[in-house]
Amino acid sequence: MTAPKHLLPTRQTAERYGVSARTIERWRRDAALGFPKPMVINGRNYHNEAELDAFDKARTGRLRDNLS
Repeated sequence: MTAPKHLLPTRQTAERYGVSARTIERWRRDAALGFPKPMVINGRNYHNEAELDAFDKARTGRLRDNLS
C-alpha cells in the first residue's frame, strides 16, 4: 500500500468522481476495474488519496493507449 497522502471517506471519494457512494462500493467489488481497496477504521471505509491518484493515472494511460 502507498503511504497515505490523505484519507477520504467513501462520501468524499464518491464526490471526487461525481458518483454515489453505492457506485464506489460496486467499483470496489469489480476486480477487473482494479479500484483501490479502502482502509477500514472503526468500521468506516477510507480511501488513500495517493492510491486513487495512481488509479486515475493508470486509467488515463489505458484510455490513451486504446485511442492510439
